[in-house]
Amino acid sequence: MIRKTTPEQDPEHDLEHAPEPGPEPGPDVIEELVALYDPDDLVGRVIGAAPRSRVRAENLRHAASSVILRRSDGRILVHRRAEHKDLWPGRYDLACGGVIGAGESPEECARRELAEEVGVVGVELRPVLTTWYRDRDTQALVYLYEAVWDGEVRFADGEVAAAWWMELAELEALLAGPERVFVPDSRALWPMLADPVEDTGPWPVGTPVVVRSGRRGRTSAARLGSVSADDADAVVLRIPAGCPTVGTPVPGGPRVMGTSPAPARSLRLPGELAVRRRTARGSVLVDVAPQVSFDDPPEDASGDSSPCSPGEVPSFPPDWDLPHVDRG
Repeated sequence: MIRKTTPEQDPEHDLEHAPEPGPEPGPDVIEELVALYDPDDLVGRVIGAAPRSRVRAENLRHAASSVILRRSDGRILVHRRAEHKDLWPGRYDLACGGVIGAGESPEECARRELAEEVGVVGVELRPVLTTWYRDRDTQALVYLYEAVWDGEVRFADGEVAAAWWMELAELEALLAGPERVFVPDSRALWPMLADPVEDTGPWPVGTPVVVRSGRRGRTSAARLGSVSADDADAVVLRIPAGCPTVGTPVPGGPRVMGTSPAPARSLRLPGELAVRRRTARGSVLVDVAPQVSFDDPPEDASGDSSPCSPGEVPSFPPDWDLPHVDRG
């Protein structure tokens, strides 16, 4: 049954209320130093650091880790932010998290924030997506994770005012309510979590396509291409030279964004070699079979083997699945 009340009006949902925050730090307390990120890099390249107050005052580009916490029965932890938060105080959120500090990795930040905000430690973090969120209040590269937790939650640092375990339908109803009830970044990211649906086309010539490759259910690399032909038998993709790529050169290592050094080439992909999908926001994905090689001979002289010019370099869509995401 879906309750029609808001969480704060529904005592059955209340887990507990967090203690009131302590006194403001004194002048001798060192201010948190936040890592600054390259705004044109999709996977996270640190370019400096700044005090948190300056990051907020000047809306500097930084990064944040967020974790959606679920029960094994599927319920999601939704909380109300404390009134003293420096961004969106008092609003609801479906993820725990915070800004990534100088010298801190996204996963280290995610684990620290889980421990501080809700007292959760030792969980397995599953990467979900990485994408930039930008508005007039904040500009952050968001690293989003999921975790399952059936234990108790504790609000030790006072950043959470109250929390509820919600059924999916209840959360969807809350997200559909007034905009100022929920934090805008989680509201924007939530639709991106929907699984891409199969889309067999035909796709118009020129459609941008994210081409993903990998083994054992995980993407190791992604390249940006476009449709040059599509018929009942196969889709033909042009993989241009000098256009964006993302990959993990070292298995298990960090993702790296760059440009392809290879000449332009065409890939003809019949159905048995490719799974074609479309994301909730309309971006097109092609997952290629492991036997497909991007190192085949380049296009012959009759093909278009010219690299992208600076003004023609396409961009990855904002909701595509980055290489650390499990492939369906």
